[in-house]
Amino acid sequence: MDGTSLEYSTPITLHGERTVEVTAADLATLPTVESRFEIICSSGDRYTETWRGVPLEGVLEYVSLPEATTHVLAESVDGYRICIDVLTALDGILAFYRTGRPLAEDGGYESRFVAKGIGGPRTVKDVTRIEALELGPDEDPTAYEDFLLAKRE
Repeated sequence: MDGTSLEYSTPITLHGERTVEVTAADLATLPTVESRFEIICSSGDRYTETWRGVPLEGVLEYVSLPEATTHVLAESVDGYRICIDVLTALDGILAFYRTGRPLAEDGGYESRFVAKGIGGPRTVKDVTRIEALELGPDEDPTAYEDFLLAKRE
């Protein structure tokens, strides 16, 4: 990961055309990016930070997204999960650093899925599962979400 060790102990299960469990060692081989995202907390507080991590598009290359994928589900270790459209998800990153510091040191969690247009309460901390979904036109993506299991910002 650009010469920086990746401080991440929780394996992530990826579901696409196949299912794969990736570890910090796997993710450390992928190129990283830095992106500035504004996080808007449920309290209304706003902050803009520089996040560094692996583009989700690169992470999902381990499992190949089925052509019919419309949404991506991201889930935390405590079961908190979001379901977002695939284009937004592929523009996001699985971040391990915020403003140059490991998330584990600074935030009490090891990873965070962040993307433009995803509000703070919908970013997933301590990601443990990412799954490609094919939703029909009448299916509601929020039916796949669970916001009640974790304390959020």
